[in-house]
Amino acid sequence: MVGGVSLYSDHIFRQKKDENGYLKVWGRWVEVLVTIMIIVNAFAWWMAITYASWILGPGLQELLKGMGEAVDVIKSMFNDMSMKQS
Repeated sequence: MVGGVSLYSDHIFRQKKDENGYLKVWGRWVEVLVTIMIIVNAFAWWMAITYASWILGPGLQELLKGMGEAVDVIKSMFNDMSMKQS
């Protein structure tokens, strides 16, 4: 929980002010809840990215392989054109 707590200051402030004009602070339970939500959110994003790369990985690998072959064909075409001009 230390990582989540370090994302915001010591307390989460409300917009209401006390009699001295200072912002009021939410209770400790709100800070704990926000910390847990930050950690769960980070874990959910990590899982989503991992799952997407697992699903898309083989397709992207094939796409990159095909693009590499296309680049090789274009290079050889330019080499052939440059030889004909000489």
